[in-house]
Amino acid sequence: MNTSIGSTYVSTSETTRRQGTLYRCQGNLFVCKTTSRTIPTNFINSSRSSVSRFTAGSATRMRRYLRSCVADYCNMVTLTYPGFFESDGAKVKEHLRRYLQEQKRRIEREGHNELGYSSFWFLEFQERGAPHFHIFTTHEFPKQWVSSTWYRIVNSEDPRHLAAGTRIEKLHAGRAGTISYAQKYAVKQQQKDVPDGYDSVGRFWGVSGHRATMSADTFVSRDARKDAGVAHSEKSLGIEINKLVHDGKATVYLRDHGVAVYILLRAEAYRRIMLKVSILSGKTMLIPQLFQDAELDIER
Repeated sequence: MNTSIGSTYVSTSETTRRQGTLYRCQGNLFVCKTTSRTIPTNFINSSRSSVSRFTAGSATRMRRYLRSCVADYCNMVTLTYPGFFESDGAKVKEHLRRYLQEQKRRIEREGHNELGYSSFWFLEFQERGAPHFHIFTTHEFPKQWVSSTWYRIVNSEDPRHLAAGTRIEKLHAGRAGTISYAQKYAVKQQQKDVPDGYDSVGRFWGVSGHRATMSADTFVSRDARKDAGVAHSEKSLGIEINKLVHDGKATVYLRDHGVAVYILLRAEAYRRIMLKVSILSGKTMLIPQLFQDAELDIER
């Protein structure tokens, strides 16, 4: 018997029970629990299969992220290509990666709180077959800066593209309306069909910056701790929660029989723990389908 996890099919007989620790953030609670999970054996030290289309599984993960997202997305930036455009998805994603990197650097230069920065992006195709991106951002960026930055990154030499290749729309409907707006745009299937001749499409959506969700659930197996990066991130998470307790920004509700429950008393404490859990999730990418709802950054 086969079962589908994400876009990869595995045999239910090829699984193993692994001991580890479950980290969960929900509301103002942070839970650490020693437990075990059944993990498909052929997911260990493996990566996602290549993406060739916008699957139902990807759409489900996207909607799950948007429903749990608490990022205050206030603008939608649209990036389009000039008359000449790339048909290599890897190069297109490199353009997007560089643009998002420029956004983050601008936030840092202006002294804004990087911890609150988040961008949710998704890919669509125009009728002419050209890819374009919609990016929901938590910060405002000047239209001239967006246009000139994207124009430079894609190496456009068309002055018409500099003038009309980008668009910024203000989102006024509040969080509920913004998320609904995002889902409406992101599920338009007719613009998700990959044109003929377009190669290596990669992911259709992702999150850059802080993964700002109301809940996070990450399982770290004992085997995963053999990785130095995972071990370091897990230790950093433990140090952070202890510091928050020491500073009076969190309190211990329960600590017994392999379960620890903390109450996060300040919004700052919530943000810091969520960031640490997100980093730990990213480091444990050897079994991403089991705990990753958001498709982080531009990893393909």
